[in-house]
Amino acid sequence: HLLSAWKMFLLAVCLLPLLPVLSHLSNDILRLHLATDPPNLDTNTVCMNYPYLSSAQFELCKIYPDVTASAIQGVQVAVHECQFQMKTHRWNCSTLETKNKNPEFSPVFKRGYRETAFAHALSAAGVTHQVSTACSLGKLRSCGCDMRSHGPATNWEWGGCSHDIEFGDHFAQRFLDARVTAKDIQAQINLHNHRAGRLAVINNVGKKCKCHGMSGSCEMKTCWKSTADFREVGTVLKKKFHAARL
Repeated sequence: HLLSAWKMFLLAVCLLPLLPVLSHLSNDILRLHLATDPPNLDTNTVCMNYPYLSSAQFELCKIYPDVTASAIQGVQVAVHECQFQMKTHRWNCSTLETKNKNPEFSPVFKRGYRETAFAHALSAAGVTHQVSTACSLGKLRSCGCDMRSHGPATNWEWGGCSHDIEFGDHFAQRFLDARVTAKDIQAQINLHNHRAGRLAVINNVGKKCKCHGMSGSCEMKTCWKSTADFREVGTVLKKKFHAARL
């Protein structure tokens, strides 16, 4: 039964909670990114129970069930952010709350409206943001911290656990673009909006730092790259929505 299957899936996804900000920062600072294998997040509990994955998405899920669960969380985060950003508009994203919990089956996703572009972009941003964050928290087996250097530093050093935005971007592209199989102009627009959503996360990555020194003198700082708060990403895309012209 579809409802029972969805309840089983929710139990699995709840194992990847959205942790409080302080816990998030402590992981960033201490580089606590040793991957753990969350119980039950396997092919059976994720891929078999989430309604209406495309064949390409299902194959991706079989390889990365834990990342797929995080990606689906990202889609739901995007739905709630959409409702916040559009709460004063005639279309307030309520149609994205479909019975099967997959907003891509909402009628607005099949149209060519500005709202369609906004929904596609925000979904891609949600997946990118959620997967990147889960990587840095050590929740996923396939990724961890971005350990690469991010340019020269003075009075501080790169360290901590930088969010793996590249992995989040790559997975979001594979996961969401897999549903776009048509070759018409609307399909190309949808792919463009997916990219716009991913870029909204990538282009708003910031630097967070922790001070070191006697009595917090901040003689030295350790800094890392971190995704912006998703509310900030949603606001960026909302501005693009208002600037869009049909």
